[in-house]
Amino acid sequence: MKIGKEIKRNQILMGLIVLLALIIRGFAIGSMPAGVNQDEAYAGYEAYSLLHYGIDSHGYHNPVYFISWGSGMNVLYSYLTIPFIRILGLSSIAIRLPQMIISILTILFVYKIEKEIHCEVRGLILSALLAISPWHIMMSRWGLESNLAPAFLIFGLYFWIKGIKNSKYFIFSALFYGISLYSYAVLWILVPIILLLEFLYSIFYKKIKIDKFVIFALILLCILAIPLFIFLLINYGYLDEIKTNIISIPKLTGFRNDETGFTNFIENLSCFIKMIYTQSDGLLWNSTEKYGLYYPISMVFILIGGIWAFICFGKSFLEKKFQLENYWILNFIATIMLASIISGINVNKINAIHIIMLYFCATGIYKVIPYLKRKKIFLILMYSFLSLSFLSYYFTDYNKLIAKNFEEELGQAIAYIQTKDPNKLYLDDTINYAKYLYYTRYPTDKFFTSVKYKNYPSKWLQIDSFEGIQYGINLSEISLDSVYLYRAGIESEFEELGFQIKKFGDFQVAFFE
Repeated sequence: MKIGKEIKRNQILMGLIVLLALIIRGFAIGSMPAGVNQDEAYAGYEAYSLLHYGIDSHGYHNPVYFISWGSGMNVLYSYLTIPFIRILGLSSIAIRLPQMIISILTILFVYKIEKEIHCEVRGLILSALLAISPWHIMMSRWGLESNLAPAFLIFGLYFWIKGIKNSKYFIFSALFYGISLYSYAVLWILVPIILLLEFLYSIFYKKIKIDKFVIFALILLCILAIPLFIFLLINYGYLDEIKTNIISIPKLTGFRNDETGFTNFIENLSCFIKMIYTQSDGLLWNSTEKYGLYYPISMVFILIGGIWAFICFGKSFLEKKFQLENYWILNFIATIMLASIISGINVNKINAIHIIMLYFCATGIYKVIPYLKRKKIFLILMYSFLSLSFLSYYFTDYNKLIAKNFEEELGQAIAYIQTKDPNKLYLDDTINYAKYLYYTRYPTDKFFTSVKYKNYPSKWLQIDSFEGIQYGINLSEISLDSVYLYRAGIESEFEELGFQIKKFGDFQVAFFE
């Protein structure tokens, strides 16, 4: 009877955590953060293009990787966004819902992982920490395509752990690890390392038996990975690109293969440690100075939990004892190996580390709680206060800051221009073309067939023009029958010619009537 009541209580608590997370992540998601980021705008436009035109912005059918800016963009997020755009249209809500939903599932899965490894209480602690983590709240409320990666790694890990007990689950593990490769290119390095470490550890303790399920899982993983392997061969110059009406494997106009390497090993690790210690990379959309990634107080518990986890890891090897929790450590080791070869590291590039940090934090809290006795209520109150304080800041002052960064007024300016229906529109070179395509729902077939670039081929393509749109404003050749969109600072040139100026924050629209 007592066990039944405890199980029911834990289920209720988990339900409340999920409900809380859903409210936090779903509240006004279309307007907070205000504006759109250029990456989520382009991912959304690519999804819109595939849905309505059957091609992406470069004319490829169902590509395994977008060319987009020139050096590419991951495709998984856009494919997941297509159903939401079909229902809701191309909007900020539609392009953010996939991230929000996946983030809620992640909270459920970390609970299930800890329930399998340790107990429901530790699962509740970890899921609660993830639910109130500033990093997870912020990343789950906007559609950066690479931020799908942590979730799919967690899904893969959960089914791997289930596979140790029943090998049929290795099929699902292979499915999610394989799909994760399309969420973020750095996983092309990380996933093989994770799988190698997990496989060797499992084989060492004879926890994997090569049966039909394991073989099928391996075949499935290979099938999912092969298109990206071909993509690499194409972009290293060994094969020609593949362009069909069913699937496309494109050659990028610029390949970012110089972002990883072993030459700056110490510097990369130093940047990584600094980012974790300070809980910041200096980028407003990833963290805030005051609240960090997991709240500054969490570093104490992360240190305690990390030391404890590694002591148990070492002890289990000395005693030749298999422990499921060591899979967390293996994922940590793999992620550190990745961090050591990534240049210009930031919160997004190494996003696989954050749930592991929260696992260490949850472990530290779980180990400290027995010593707190009746004082453990103060720990709960402390995190409650921190999370309420963060949310109060996030939905008020922070939203004003990010609105400027995500250029909320640009969307308003472009909407105003649409009412003018100009013969020709001139855009300042600083106006992001992905945002223009996104806000106008510009016909993909017209864009693809008419676009001209200033620097083709290049890693970061700069547009010269496409149908009716010209990038770059020459103040000595202003045309009275054209409309101009630019950042504030050159309005006097237009005013002297009798143009009317409509202001939208940092952006202005000049037109002649």
